[in-house]
Amino acid sequence: MELLGTYNPHQKILNVKKDRIEYWISKGAQPSPTVNNLLVNYKVWDKAKVQSWKPKSKPAQEVKPASPKPEAVKEEQKEATSPTAESVAPPEAETTTPETAVS
Repeated sequence: MELLGTYNPHQKILNVKKDRIEYWISKGAQPSPTVNNLLVNYKVWDKAKVQSWKPKSKPAQEVKPASPKPEAVKEEQKEATSPTAESVAPPEAETTTPETAVS
């Protein structure tokens, strides 16, 4: 194992052996995301930054909506104001009586 450099976060000093880093990268070594971002920040090389951390995801069971969706509230209001099948009397069916029946 070869020491390629050091970083002091308190003084924000990065000391690296650029030629040895380039050598090992050419041989297939891959820097960690944190090391990659340090080398990019201190302009040791011109590559893109990489996300070095993943945000914690909350379990789906604990996530509860604080209020109902606006669309659901609108539908509930429509249902409350519009007549329902239970409250409306069915139309009277026409019945034929022997007196009104035409033969």
